[in-house]
Amino acid sequence: MVLVVKRYRALLALAGLAVMTIAGCSPEPQASPYASVDEVEAVLSDVYEARDSPDGVCQFASSQGNCRALLQDATPAPEARPEIVCSTPYDGGDPYADGLLIRVVTRLDDGSSATADLMALGTGEDVTLMNPVYWMPARVSDGDVSGEYVEPDCA
Repeated sequence: MVLVVKRYRALLALAGLAVMTIAGCSPEPQASPYASVDEVEAVLSDVYEARDSPDGVCQFASSQGNCRALLQDATPAPEARPEIVCSTPYDGGDPYADGLLIRVVTRLDDGSSATADLMALGTGEDVTLMNPVYWMPARVSDGDVSGEYVEPDCA
């Protein structure tokens, strides 16, 4: 009986070593540097719920100052929820951040609609939006040059 237990323990140790060796040789999955559309939808839902509160909206902003400046010129938020119509990963390159470009369309209270191109930064619970004021028309600037924009691929 003692011999069987010792052999069993030896086999368990070898099996464990084999699993560690195989796991060590397997490529590790690489985390995406971009937020997923599901993550962005969750953040937009939170922004929608907070739409009547400047502090609430800006808590989801990558820049508090920019968010507050945009809200000063914003009309009241509409009742309709924002809808993501397309998205494209954006490789910012040094010194700009990588992000997920998203196009959001929102039906305004007067029946017209507003289209905003936003950038989602981060992943997981740390997703922020460069412009969470989704009901105001907006575009994402491409670098330091005014008038040059990046757009999501909505083909």
